[in-house]
Amino acid sequence: MVSLRLALLPLVLAGLHPLHTTYTELVAEPGGPTVTITVRAFSDDLNHAVHDEASTRVPDDSLLSRYVRAHLIIRSPGGGVLPLRWMGRRETGDLTWLTLEASVSPGLSGARLLNTMHLELFRDQVNIVQVRIAGRSESLLFTGGDGEKAIR
Repeated sequence: MVSLRLALLPLVLAGLHPLHTTYTELVAEPGGPTVTITVRAFSDDLNHAVHDEASTRVPDDSLLSRYVRAHLIIRSPGGGVLPLRWMGRRETGDLTWLTLEASVSPGLSGARLLNTMHLELFRDQVNIVQVRIAGRSESLLFTGGDGEKAIR
């Protein structure tokens, strides 16, 4: 019986470890001049990212906006950083949804993206980005040490 408990210990410990991930969607309408960016993150991770560890305050929109703009970078095909406009946030349970927009004329194809959200906090952080352009979809995955990735 003791050997069975030892064998199951890694599974029990894995269940106690939190998941460190964000999910981001970039949606551009065909021929549209803007892309809508929606970031879903765990509220406690966002709080930790914008405040010191001891804080239990809910971050305000200006702090969240600054944080996202520092860690989610979209470069146009010409190499310039696209300014992100803050549209707001909503919370559901332990998740926070952040919405931003960017002008993307002439489009996102050939642009480059970097998502470093929470990589400064967690070694096992994984940032998933789903890009939807003109009816097609592309997934990008960002972990520690990754650089910018091309949007096709």
